[in-house]
Amino acid sequence: MFSLIIYSTLIVTVIAIALLLVFNIALKQKRNSLIEKQAAELKFISELNKTKQEIQDQTLTYIGRELHDNIGQLLTISKIHSNALIKYDAENKKLIALDEMLDKAIVEIKQLSKSLDSSRIADFGFHKELLLEVNRINNTKAAKVNLQVAGRENLDAGKAIILYRILQEFISNAMKYSHCDTIHISLTYSSEFLQVEVSDNGIGFDMNSVKRGSGLNNIQNRITLLHAADVQFTSQANQGTWLLFKIPINSIE
Repeated sequence: MFSLIIYSTLIVTVIAIALLLVFNIALKQKRNSLIEKQAAELKFISELNKTKQEIQDQTLTYIGRELHDNIGQLLTISKIHSNALIKYDAENKKLIALDEMLDKAIVEIKQLSKSLDSSRIADFGFHKELLLEVNRINNTKAAKVNLQVAGRENLDAGKAIILYRILQEFISNAMKYSHCDTIHISLTYSSEFLQVEVSDNGIGFDMNSVKRGSGLNNIQNRITLLHAADVQFTSQANQGTWLLFKIPINSIE
């Protein structure tokens, strides 16, 4: 009788352990399946954002070339006609003013078309194109952009294009909404990271209540594409807006 009780207890124990093992295996498989599903969703979102940004960059490049080839050509022809008219009426102040405006428009279109063409970054370098954009903004007198660079440029062209668009978006938002007069851009290179810091001295906004438009979303989506670390994006009323992040130099898949 006693041996039967022991035998029954052993059988129950073995069954319990077996059920527990089966439950743990099933739970682990379910957990792994959930992790794989989440990883697949994150990869899909990342690929979708990457595709969207590529389409946007292709569109901007197309617009930039159209501005240069078509609008720029029309302005150049108008400039030729203006010069011809001034030869016959050199004292006409309205013609002289028109000629000066055409000069400015031609320069602006040329600079704008360059800033929209992503292929120039790969062809001529990130720093050179960023400096052209900074000078273009400064020439408008709408705001003063200060650019500081420390270290040697070592960012690949793909990441440089994304970073260029982030900085363009930040500057555009600052000029449109913050009523700032100064924008600071700091790029600090090391062997492992590029630290990016950009800020304005505008009116700022409440990060919790602001309506998130395409500008803010574009900035954050592009930062995600860069696999950036230590991302800090803050803004307070009357204290401006500040963005800081680190871009890994080596590729992360």
